[in-house]
This record gives sequence, C-alpha cells and structure tokens, in this order.
Amino acid sequence: MKAQFSASVSFPQFAAWSLLLIALMYCLNTTYQGNILFTFYSLILIFPLMLWSSVRIGYVFTAPVWTVMMIVLAKNNVNYIALNDDFMLHQVFVSTAIFIFTQTIVIMGVLARFNTLRFEQLLHMGFTDPMTNMPNLRALKADIKASPNSTVCLIQVPEVDLFARRYGTHFRARYQKKLAEELRTKLNDDEKVYYHAGYGLLLKLEQPSWGRLSILYRSANTFRYSHNNQQLGFRSGLGYCRATQFCNDVYSLTGKLGIVSGLSVVSGKPENLEAQSSREIENHIVGRTDIRTVLQKTLDNDAFVLMAQPIVSTRGEERYHEILLRMLDEEGRFIPPDRFLPVATEAGLAPDIDLWVIKNTLKTMQLHPEHCFSINLAPVTVCRASFVNSVQLLLTQFGVDPHRIIFEITEADALSDTEQSENTVRSLKSLGCRVAIDDFGTGFSSHARLRDVSADILKIDGSFIREITENELSHYIVESFCHVARMKNMQVVAEYVENEKIQRTLEKMNVDWLQGYHIGKPVPLLTLV
Repeated sequence: MKAQFSASVSFPQFAAWSLLLIALMYCLNTTYQGNILFTFYSLILIFPLMLWSSVRIGYVFTAPVWTVMMIVLAKNNVNYIALNDDFMLHQVFVSTAIFIFTQTIVIMGVLARFNTLRFEQLLHMGFTDPMTNMPNLRALKADIKASPNSTVCLIQVPEVDLFARRYGTHFRARYQKKLAEELRTKLNDDEKVYYHAGYGLLLKLEQPSWGRLSILYRSANTFRYSHNNQQLGFRSGLGYCRATQFCNDVYSLTGKLGIVSGLSVVSGKPENLEAQSSREIENHIVGRTDIRTVLQKTLDNDAFVLMAQPIVSTRGEERYHEILLRMLDEEGRFIPPDRFLPVATEAGLAPDIDLWVIKNTLKTMQLHPEHCFSINLAPVTVCRASFVNSVQLLLTQFGVDPHRIIFEITEADALSDTEQSENTVRSLKSLGCRVAIDDFGTGFSSHARLRDVSADILKIDGSFIREITENELSHYIVESFCHVARMKNMQVVAEYVENEKIQRTLEKMNVDWLQGYHIGKPVPLLTLV
C-alpha cells in the first residue's frame, strides 16, 4: 500500500476523502429519513471517491475497502432501497451499478499502477546509462541539487580511447563498470559512482579528506582489468571540486573537471579545480576555443591578412619576400601566429589555410608576375597526398611561373623519412617550384639527414643567428651549415638578422640571403605591390 500511495496526496486530502466516504456510508446504512442522500442515489457519489482512491492511493488499498463497503451495503440494503413493489427493480439497478463500479475501479487501479510502473521505468532509463546500467549525468545533476555541498570527482582514463578503438566501444563500458565496482568499495553508503560517456567516472562524495581522495586516485591507477588473458592497467587522472556553484550547470562542471583530470595524469596527484594551476589551464583552454571560433570565421570570410617580409641577397640578386599570415580577433587586434597556427593544426584547418594563402598569393602575382614569394607549409599539409595536385591547379588557374614560388618546409618535415613527405618535396620540384628547408638546425642529426634530401634553399634557424656574434659555438655551427649547403649546391638564408653586426658577420661567411627586422620589417602584401 505504501508503494502505491501517491506522494502528491497530502494528509488533509486523505482525511477529507475519508470523511466524505464515512458520511455517505452513514447515509446509505441509516434508515430513510426523507432526504435523497439516504437513498441509493448516494452510491453515485461514492463512485468518484473510490475512483480517486484507486488512482491516487492505489488499488491494493482501495480493493479491501471497497469489499468491506459492499458487504456492509449488501447487508443493509433495505435502508437505502424502499420495500415496495419496485424493490426488485431497484435491487437490479443497484447491483448492476455496483458491478460496473467494481469493474471500473479495478481497471482504473490497474491502469494507474501500470502507468506508475511505466513512469518509474522510464525515469530509471533516463537516469541510467544503457551500456553500463550505472547512474548517468542526469542522475548526478538531481543528486547534487539535493546535496549541493557535496564534492564531485572525475576519474578520467585517456588511454582507454586507444584500446576502445581496437576492441570496440563496449571495451570502454566494461572497463569503466569494473573500475566503478572497485571504487565503490572505498565509498560510504551515501556516495555514488556515475558514468559519463566520453569523460569517465564521476563520484559524488560527502566532505572527503585529502587522504580519501588520494586513496581513490591510487585505487584507479593500481586497478587491473583482465581482457583476453591480459592484465591491463591505465594511468588515470582525478579532478575534483565542490558542487555548490554548479548545481544548475553540471555539464559545465564535467567539462572543467576534464581539464584538471588531464592535469592530474601529468602531475601524479588529485587536482582541485579551484587551484591556481587549474585555473590557468582552464583560461588557456578557453583562450584556445575562442581562437578556434575566430579561426573558422576568418577562414569562411576570407579575412586573413597577408604580410610580406623582404629577403635580401648579399650578391646583388633580385630580392624576394616571405609571405606571413596574420589574423585579427573580434576587436581588430592581431593574434600572433604561434597562438592560432597550433590551434589550426589541431582542428585540421591547416591545409585549408595553406591553400588559402597560396591562392591569394598567386592572385596577387597574376597582376604582378615579376614578384617572387616564399610560402610556409604546415606539417600536415606536406603529408597530404592531394596537396601537390591542388597547387598545380592553382598555378594553371592564375598563370604564374612556378619557379617564382618557394615553398618553405620545416626541417622535421623536409628531412622526414615518411614516404609522403619525400613525394611532396619531389613533386613540388617537378612542377618547377623551389623548396626551402626552414628552421634548419633544430632537429637531431641535421647534417646526416640533409645528405638524402634535395632542396634549393637552406634557412638556418634564428636561434643560431641571434647569438652568432656573441657565442663562438653558434658561429661555428652556422659556418658548418653553410659548408654543407654549398656541397649540396643549396643557397643559404639567415633569419633574424636584427643588427648591423650580425649582418656583417653573415656576409663574411658568404651567406646568400638575409632576413630580419634589420633588413626589413613585414608590410601588408597589398601595399608591397
């Protein structure tokens, strides 16, 4: 009876229902007193009361009450059915009404119970993850509303993604379910474990100490999962914070905890979302997401800014310019390339941006074919098989002499052992374009790897050029680079030439080209032509 009793039925409602029912039964079981309420017409009033009871209080309670009422009414039927010639007719009417009432009350009670069970089932499904049968994020949201001072922890296992790609998504669910069973042994009765697909396990703890958090962290990292006769263990991160300020935004909470749990994997200890280091990482990620938004908008609207920095010959040859990419934020301020280019690479936009730069540079050269430009390529662009074909189509479209285009590829890509990188370099040269190895000297074994690459220009990394007049070792390193380049019939470009002293030193080394703020600062491409 208690299970079926609706929570919305208050005690005053139940008392009022009981009083009305007792009053009607009194009228039906009392000798006729010249009022219609003391006749069988009062049965009609009992029906809605019992129907309400069947739906709201439950048929387990209503059925015995109705049975007792029927016995009493049957015994005392002469009190509400007049003993006259129509007695049998009225008896038939009353019996029929009671029979129909009984059927209706039972049916409505059963339907109400079925709907209640169905609602509870749907509610359970809404608060439960279907793969693990564990409470989900919606259940956590409801629980922290009921207990806003609790602490929420996120245990994230980044390596599981790799194994899930091999063994299937069910691997992740099974692993997390077993890990949850292990963690439950460390929790109190009023604490729960929740599953959030894509993030990991969430825990709601009541006033946990640092010692308990450390125990949970160690348990997650020492847990071993048996799969295909192998004992698998993964590094886990644990981020935590008080749920007070996130009672109405649990989705934001899980995202922020994802940041600090990633930090926890590196630091080797539980990390608090409210700690200073966590806030700095969060601000960094927020900044990157803002840049990503501006990046896509800029690409869609063709709103990048192209700058050109001169590269001057020490032998009197015609100068050329390196194309530099700039982007403005929503307030019109320049965003440094070292901030937005890594974001573009992570987002997979780098090849599209490189093609945009090439297209707009060639569009300018179509009107001024005497100019020569060098264009930087992102590593992911070099590894894309369709890139060279796209360059060929653009060269044909704008009718530009390929020899007047230099593609700068970083040392790690130009000297890479990957087949696609080597094919890209060879194919660009076969089109007639020149290839420059950028940032040379930053990689390991640069001299040995340079032996196997065919390029036209060697650009020495600016970290060596800056110290060439102050650091004797840097001076000798640059000299060795120049010697190797001459043996390969490659021209040498020195970056970051920032004063007259560096320029004179490089000229004595017979460096072919100079680039830097002392030689010339970047200017907008459109002003150059």
